[in-house]
Amino acid sequence: MTYCNHYDTDNFTTDLAHSGFPFNSMYKKYWTDYGIKEGNIIKSINGTKINTITDIEKILQSRNYNDPVSIEIINDDNITERFNFR
Repeated sequence: MTYCNHYDTDNFTTDLAHSGFPFNSMYKKYWTDYGIKEGNIIKSINGTKINTITDIEKILQSRNYNDPVSIEIINDDNITERFNFR
């Protein structure tokens, strides 16, 4: 999965994405069961736009373990999808 970085996300293509990082093998099945694939682009988490890996780390470190998480991604077909996890 990759993160969005200063592009017009309405016209964003995965070709413009950073190389990103692979799924942690421990969670890969969890993500793929929801239809999230390596190479999808993280656009926002909990409504906060993602520009760097540090943005992701700050969001995840500031939440309580049981708090819901909303992730907005751009999939392989350049379509924005939203996922909510509890």
